[in-house]
Amino acid sequence: RRMSHQLRVAAWRLRQVSDAYRDQLRSRTEGGSFRVGQRFEDAFTWLGYLALQTFLVDACVLRDYLAEFYAMYACPDRTLAGANVITSMSGLKKRVLDKLSSVDPVTAELQKATAAGGWLHVLGAYRDLVVHCVPLARADASLMALSTEMQIKGTESLPAISLPLPNDPLAISKARAHSA
Repeated sequence: RRMSHQLRVAAWRLRQVSDAYRDQLRSRTEGGSFRVGQRFEDAFTWLGYLALQTFLVDACVLRDYLAEFYAMYACPDRTLAGANVITSMSGLKKRVLDKLSSVDPVTAELQKATAAGGWLHVLGAYRDLVVHCVPLARADASLMALSTEMQIKGTESLPAISLPLPNDPLAISKARAHSA
């Protein structure tokens, strides 16, 4: 039930990201201020980054529910999984995934995703950045939106907006921890 609920929450958060993107793009194109390659910041930029930030938090709640579910029902070593109370993906990685000797395809995918650079590891780094350090829109000095275009059918293009994320959330978190 918790995973079902959190999947619905994550879907809603994606809807908020989509709505924020739509509003940002509409404000630039209808206002006549859209120019490819232009970096800018306005009230919609903050809302876009806020929508991304809340998605990251809720996606990681879902990630942790998945870790608990895996430990209880899908782990190939029931003794190892049962010996630990798992409530987060980092706990699953430290106490179970890193200690398994034989793995099935699901376990192999989890190990890959939680390894340094894996998508769940990166997702967690962004979540930790916004929860413990700094709002996403201010994570790398001041993050700005970028007017771009999306190519369609080779020669046609549509206006687009990009909200770039900082390249290395772990480095930002570490730097802020050392300067505090």
